Amino acid sequence: MPVKFLDLEPVFLTYESRVETYQEHKPDEYMKDPKHVHTDACWENKTGPKIYMNYVQSIDQAQGVSFLCPKCFIANGSRVGTHAVICWSRSRGVPDDASPGPGRWKLDGTGLHDLTLNGETGGARSVQLNGGCKWHGFITNGEAT
Repeated sequence: MPVKFLDLEPVFLTYESRVETYQEHKPDEYMKDPKHVHTDACWENKTGPKIYMNYVQSIDQAQGVSFLCPKCFIANGSRVGTHAVICWSRSRGVPDDASPGPGRWKLDGTGLHDLTLNGETGGARSVQLNGGCKWHGFITNGEAT
């Protein structure tokens, strides 16, 4: 049963990886103590890549799209309890090692209302989730099937 893509609350995304220094919680045995109170000693500085997914308004700026899972949206009758799906585009600059993967799609259309996800060179046009609900379907001209 087709679902209007706009009903799945889609948003266009950009992908950005920045090397930054950030604080991360130290994994220690004291974390098993439910009465433990965190202090500055519980944290350590780490330097490495941090991934940012930012919302953008237009397909021209987009490197991917996020939307509610059509299968779970229908099963749940609403957004409540429905997980999101993210589809990235290699041709728009998202690296192959970006998560989620491994699929990559071209974003075709003029906006979210008429979006079609087409397979990148050598890739499938369909979207298939390997975990969770295992939805397998298509986004074509503003409809999810």
